[in-house]
Amino acid sequence: MLAYLFIAHDLSMVKYISDRIGVLHLGHLVETGTADEIFSNPLHPYTRSLLSAIPHSNPRVEKVRKSFSYDYETSGLDYAAGTQHQITETHFVLGTDEDVVQFKKDAKKLQIITSKDYDTYV
Repeated sequence: MLAYLFIAHDLSMVKYISDRIGVLHLGHLVETGTADEIFSNPLHPYTRSLLSAIPHSNPRVEKVRKSFSYDYETSGLDYAAGTQHQITETHFVLGTDEDVVQFKKDAKKLQIITSKDYDTYV
């Protein structure tokens, strides 16, 4: 078995060369999972902000793409108080119990909005 540790800020590139992705922020592993899990169901707001910054190759979709910013200082999150929560067999997110409940609610709302926008412009 051969393993590589590939560190990058460009998640669009990471998606194509990685089986598993770990998202680090301020020295904390905030989310891990398979590339498909991270890209199809990002839960942590920092992960969502990174993914939302990726430009889309379709100009119609790019025109309506919404970028989300994340600021740890104003987020109300405390990484030190959080623990790794198992979402699926291979998908984990850092947060308190309450944080993770909110992450799931936020992600569900964003998936609905994103899919509507995408379907409208493709």
